[in-house]
Amino acid sequence: MKKIFFLLSFSLCFLFCKKETSSDIWMTYQMSQCNDPWQQEADYFNKKEATLKSYLEKQGVTVLELKIVTDCTKSAVCAACTCAGCDNASVRVDAASVAAMEKLKFTKK
Repeated sequence: MKKIFFLLSFSLCFLFCKKETSSDIWMTYQMSQCNDPWQQEADYFNKKEATLKSYLEKQGVTVLELKIVTDCTKSAVCAACTCAGCDNASVRVDAASVAAMEKLKFTKK
């Protein structure tokens, strides 16, 4: 019985787990404190990942995976919106989306 459960679980994971292919590319972006276009959305600071994903998809980017990591140890204190903020976005896209991401100032990881 345990073997059947294990095989069934493994099969389901194999079918539904996200797969990273060799053509997928991770891109990164150090966000500003409040000057990036997706930060202008009313609920951005409550739903950062969802807002950024929605913005990128409106720009024609196919978002396969997205993570925002907050690390304030690498940012300077500044009163201007254009200063680097604490959030760093990592986005996995397909190869066809790289040019659009580079126009938005994302760089390959």
